[in-house]
This record gives sequence, structure tokens and C-alpha cells, in this order.
Amino acid sequence: MNEFDLESLSREMPFRMPEHFMDEMTEKVVSQISRERQHQSDGVGPKELDLESLSREMPFRMPEHFIDEMTESVVSRISRERRRHTERRLYAWFAGAASVAAVAVLLLHPFGSSLNVPDYDSISQCASIDELFQNMSSEELGLYSMMSNYYGD
Repeated sequence: MNEFDLESLSREMPFRMPEHFMDEMTEKVVSQISRERQHQSDGVGPKELDLESLSREMPFRMPEHFIDEMTESVVSRISRERRRHTERRLYAWFAGAASVAAVAVLLLHPFGSSLNVPDYDSISQCASIDELFQNMSSEELGLYSMMSNYYGD
């Protein structure tokens, strides 16, 4: 997706409503309604409207600087979303880098590689189990204890 340079865009609206659009539209609607009334053959129908007594003034007005304020609001929201998107990408990048680093540490220095713990076959061949425990460090004893709990006695 291409990036847009929002600052370089003009804030002026490219489209304008014709000068007498609303007056002409009102006249067209009134004339259409009048033609439809003339085509009705019988007098039975909806209640008659007195169109001449209706005001031709628009009941709603757009605030003076509505378009400019709306443009500024949209541009600021786009800027905020762009910042949030960038922050999310940075977070994902750092999380990925941390994961790769953790895997690399595990592969280069696996747990227990520095401990000299005999396997169960060598333990069963020892003359004295006390002799074996006297030569073990406290880390090796802890690991042996965990292994014996896992495999059973």
C-alpha cells in the first residue's frame, strides 16, 4: 500500500454546489407535485397540501467552518492511526528479535550441559550409593532429586 503525504494535499474542497441549486430544486419538486395532482382523475386521495403557503427557506444550515473542521479531524485521526500502526510494527519486531535471541541462547547453551549427572545405568553399577552422593555437588543432587521424582525410585 502506498503512503500518502497528507501535508501536501490542499484543504480546499474541490466541489461546490451551484449557486441557486436549492431554489431550483424546490421549484422542480413543486411543479412535479402539481403535475401529479392534475393527472388524478378523481378527488379521492391523500390530503391536499397548500404548497404556496410553504416556506422556500431551507430549515437546516451547515455550520460555517464545518468542512474545514471535518477535514482537520480526519487528517488528525489518520495521523494517530499511522502512529499506532508504526508502534505495533516496532513491538512485533522487538518481540520477534527477542524470541530469536532466546532460541539462539537455548541452542548454544542447553540446560544441564555443565552438570555431570550419571545416568541410571551407571548408578546401578556403583558399589556404594553413598560414594556416589559424596562426589556430587548440590546442583547435581537437586537435578538427581528431580529426575528420581520423575522416573520413580
